[in-house]
Amino acid sequence: MNLIKTIKPSDIATDDHFFSSIWQNCEKECIARNIVVIAKKKDKWQPFTFNQYKTGCSHVASDSDRWILEDFVKFGYLTKKTNRHSYNVNNKFIKAIFQYAKED
Repeated sequence: MNLIKTIKPSDIATDDHFFSSIWQNCEKECIARNIVVIAKKKDKWQPFTFNQYKTGCSHVASDSDRWILEDFVKFGYLTKKTNRHSYNVNNKFIKAIFQYAKED
């Protein structure tokens, strides 16, 4: 099942922090939430660069944010197009944040 086409960013609640995630790491949870907040602007899972992330981020982004994004790539939560330096949300990321989906 392609969750990217089924679950939209607006389906994920971002009013609160992403505590108690599978990552069990507040920095990763904050960055995952920021990714969703940024995607909500167009309500679409689109590729994003680190500069786009920094612009839409809820805090002053630093190299540690980039390292965490790269960690998400390393463990398969994001994919990366190296020629464009852009990150892409994938099914594994959606599954990881699905616990924050809005209830009807």
